Amino acid sequence: MLSKSVEERPTIEEGLQAVKSFDHQSDQIGTTDSYSNKNRNKDRVHTENCIHQAKDEMDVPENLCSDVTNSYSHTKEELSECEMSNTEQQIYPFLETSEKEEKAKQAQWKVAEEKAIQGKLLTKARMELNEYAQGCASLQPNVIKVKVSSNTPRQRIYDKKNFCLYCEKPYAKITRHLIQKHSGEVEVAKALSCKQDSTKRNLFLTKIRNMGNYHHNSSVLSSGKGEIIPKRQATSVSTATDYLPCKFCFAMYIKTDLWKHHKRCKLQVKDKMPVKQKVQASCSLLLPMDSTISSGLQKVIEDMTFDDITQVVKSDPLILSLGERMFLKNGEVGRHRADIRNRMRELARLLLVARAIDKDVVALKDLINPVKFNTVLEAVKKMTGFDSSTNQFSVPSTALKLRRSFVKVSYILQGEALRQEDDALKGRAEHFSKLIELEWTIHVPFKNKLM
Repeated sequence: MLSKSVEERPTIEEGLQAVKSFDHQSDQIGTTDSYSNKNRNKDRVHTENCIHQAKDEMDVPENLCSDVTNSYSHTKEELSECEMSNTEQQIYPFLETSEKEEKAKQAQWKVAEEKAIQGKLLTKARMELNEYAQGCASLQPNVIKVKVSSNTPRQRIYDKKNFCLYCEKPYAKITRHLIQKHSGEVEVAKALSCKQDSTKRNLFLTKIRNMGNYHHNSSVLSSGKGEIIPKRQATSVSTATDYLPCKFCFAMYIKTDLWKHHKRCKLQVKDKMPVKQKVQASCSLLLPMDSTISSGLQKVIEDMTFDDITQVVKSDPLILSLGERMFLKNGEVGRHRADIRNRMRELARLLLVARAIDKDVVALKDLINPVKFNTVLEAVKKMTGFDSSTNQFSVPSTALKLRRSFVKVSYILQGEALRQEDDALKGRAEHFSKLIELEWTIHVPFKNKLM
């Protein structure tokens, strides 16, 4: 019945010797891998089979076989604990280092994320304030209007009039008026000397017509009242700040389309050594501006984006006076020019907000008055995004800069009053600066964090 002969069967001594040799090999191994584990499992199974086979085929006491099996399993457990302890000792320093590095990276990411969020909030707040200032400008009564076309879907109405350069009056047939009334003028004579219907003759007459409209538009922008005449009539209601004159032909075009006109302007003079320059910035210099400002400040204003705020900067003498003094102090340094532009635009934005609050306010000079101090505070709070529930500002730094600017502006007015011997103006400026010193910090506290 037995499958193997007695000679081929392993004896008990051979089985015990196999177990001891296996245990000795396991003690020498410090680390384990999958391959060695498989080999051990095979040896263990083979040894146990041998023991059980010897027990079945030979009359061996059960307690002896159980002792051998228990000793083997105990040795296996001790080996596993030893291997695990050695593995932990080798891996633990690396785990500790990686945890520290991970915590440091998380802290760095957290700080960077907070800075990014704060920067985005500041940028968003400034953009909202600019939009609010633009909205306040649009809410102003349109004292300066833009000629709108009267055409209908089925009919074109020829009601546009051009202003004469010489008599400053509008005419529907400006060419006929020039020939009949101003043929003795030099420019008109040059045009009439050319062949009729020639390109040169038409260019001369076009420039005279555009110059007449340009002088009219400049006087309207200077006075703040009237209607400007663009090259092409607007199809819908628009503002004067949407238009700029071409520096070659002096006709008024929409500022966003001005670069297209520059490419094909027939009166364009091509320089031998052209200089790259922003189209809107260079053309905005043709608009009326205080003639007393220096050429350096004009270059500072030239770098501004032409919009409602820039138009207020150019038209307000007090804002220009502040910019002139700041430029004379340290305007030659490049980094200070940006600060000058920002200070002037901040005052212009505040003036637009103040106009929406108080209809009596026209210029910044009207705000330098103790009676208008509350209007100034309200405009500052609206401009800087003040939240009355939390008593915090969206842009607290702007409130601090406006305080400094108002102090300087009040000093400028005091000097102007002394030169003009105007005691009333001097008293208003002094009282306004005194109110800033006494009450500004109460209504506009300095220590305010970003919301």
